[in-house]
Amino acid sequence: MIIEKYELAPAYFQIIEMPVGSIILGVKLIDGRLFLFVKIEPGMELKQFYFTVIKTGESLPSDVGEYIGTVIKDSTEIHVFEKN
Repeated sequence: MIIEKYELAPAYFQIIEMPVGSIILGVKLIDGRLFLFVKIEPGMELKQFYFTVIKTGESLPSDVGEYIGTVIKDSTEIHVFEKN
């Protein structure tokens, strides 16, 4: 297994393909860009993972999924959720 990073867009909803069995470790802001850190097994079949990125004060959908983490960019709090 290795740790890989995937960039998340500031979009509300997005899909990222990662290997089956990926374990999400957390999110970090690096040079103003949002990254997802994931423990993966290289060479495994890819699967679509669904993410929601929401700023504080925005409506939270009822099926938002599991909370991954929060980062602060300038004075904006950004929250990341993953829905299987």
